[in-house]
Amino acid sequence: MSDSHSKLAYQKTLRKLFGDNDEKKVFIISGSPGSGKSYYAEKHKGENDIVFDMDKICSAIDGKNVHDDHSNILDIVLNLRNTIFEDIAARKGAWGNAFIISSSPDEKYISDLSNRLDAEIVKMPANLDKCISNLSNDPTRAKTLERDIKLAQSWHTKQGQEVIRY
Repeated sequence: MSDSHSKLAYQKTLRKLFGDNDEKKVFIISGSPGSGKSYYAEKHKGENDIVFDMDKICSAIDGKNVHDDHSNILDIVLNLRNTIFEDIAARKGAWGNAFIISSSPDEKYISDLSNRLDAEIVKMPANLDKCISNLSNDPTRAKTLERDIKLAQSWHTKQGQEVIRY
């Protein structure tokens, strides 16, 4: 058994022994840029739930627009993400449920993260045309629209989905 699997089993055992924290659910909201991940999380979260959104965390740290380039602080935010994910896996804190937003097209990464966090995967069903429409109608993406459309096209290609627009 791998270290991550034994750590997850150990964390589950501790949660069962020391409280009701095992009732906390974790959802990984996975999908293309523009697929509605943030909208889904906001519509489904409760009062004490948390949403982990790398774009918003980067924006909070560097003060830029949510969808701007945050590459200058990415290392810091990735370290922060790892710490937060450890606490989510252990169900530490007084939050209810957790929603983790991910645009990664790597299904193995999403699956491994789901196992690590004992999370349910919610894959957004939006096709490329819908994603491009959502991106085009989002005023926060005005400066990054071309980049974001290319990211959506790449995401759909990596998922093996048709990228030809009808």
